[in-house]
Amino acid sequence: MCVVVLVGMTAGARLTRLEEADIASMGTAQATTALRSLAIVRGKADQVDAAIARRLAELSDTGEATPVVDALGQSSKRSRRAVEQAERRAAVLGATPGLNAALGKGKIGVEHADAVAAAAGRLDDNQRAELFANDAQITEHAASSSPESFRRWLNTTVDAISADDGVERAAQ
Repeated sequence: MCVVVLVGMTAGARLTRLEEADIASMGTAQATTALRSLAIVRGKADQVDAAIARRLAELSDTGEATPVVDALGQSSKRSRRAVEQAERRAAVLGATPGLNAALGKGKIGVEHADAVAAAAGRLDDNQRAELFANDAQITEHAASSSPESFRRWLNTTVDAISADDGVERAAQ
């Protein structure tokens, strides 16, 4: 079966097509198209995973659920380290709707979101808010660059935010 990407096709429909595909008979163009569909499926799955983690955090905060790390670890069979990373990623995606949408559409990968989570972890609350206020710019850079290039750009951005904060504090 040839895999064809249709505009507007849902991640679920893409997954069905991928499951039905005859991978052994694919040519280069079909394999490339299949990989693009797979990126969209992965992105949607990661977006849903983050939404579930945020919901579990809300339930945990009200005492209706176990801590997120425990719930995710038990239910998804991930290591504690992977679950903690997923929890940080979920928080960042909740604060950056553009980045979250780009992930769900497969325009960025989970490595881009993880880079933002790592960068945000280096900042205090006010600096983090400043970073997240640049959601559109972050999303644009993430969607147009590899995770490695994006991480370098993001580190420069975080350094500028940190330096600006130091100047502001000195002026006070």
